[in-house]
Amino acid sequence: MTDTLMIDNVHALAVANVISATEALTNVLEQETHYLETMQIGKVEALQHQKLKLAAEVEKKMLFLKKNSDSISGMSLADKETIRQVNARFETVSKGNYQKLMVARAVNKIVVDCVTSVYANKGNAHAYNAKGNIGSGSGASISLTLNKMI
Repeated sequence: MTDTLMIDNVHALAVANVISATEALTNVLEQETHYLETMQIGKVEALQHQKLKLAAEVEKKMLFLKKNSDSISGMSLADKETIRQVNARFETVSKGNYQKLMVARAVNKIVVDCVTSVYANKGNAHAYNAKGNIGSGSGASISLTLNKMI
């Protein structure tokens, strides 16, 4: 009897852990989406480690539940409904987050293309040097890359 109670407690704890980890990941994604919407890109970077850690935690806990199908079959209807609600919220938030990330990526590309285009055109402009000769611009090149990929 004690072993059964202990196993039930482990299964209940596993379910609770999946729920709490998924809720935490959803909250981080909401924060990230907010930062993207308000153009606080520096704050997005700060969330990356936490987001990756939580995503790995959710995946690990979900694998545990799948391997231990007793945890799922022994769940109460209330727990199953809670998991459905948490998962539905996660899906909604993650889709919104993905859309904002794609917009940010597109905007980033446009900005980089614009800057490189302006600089390339400026480099082709003719200028007078100290001797009055006409030549092309300074000839110096610029290295423009993205430091962070979204």
